Amino acid sequence: MFIGAAAKIEATITGVPDSVKISIFTATGNLDIDNIDMTDEGDGLFSYIYQSDSTNGSGNYKAIIKAQYGKYTDVDRILFELEEV
Repeated sequence: MFIGAAAKIEATITGVPDSVKISIFTATGNLDIDNIDMTDEGDGLFSYIYQSDSTNGSGNYKAIIKAQYGKYTDVDRILFELEEV
């Protein structure tokens, strides 16, 4: 993926969560997106379109996805890389 381009982040969630939220940290560790609702595409698939901007640096980004089931939260991490072209 390239800096300034949109990236679709997908997660398959089991069960029927009350909510699914995403947070994204830049390559420098700065929180860029915080607890934003992901889109329910059906059949347990949730997605979020992340639009980096041209000032974001290249490197490994971290997405944290939280699925809330009542008082319980399931957490997963996804790493993705953005490159400068």
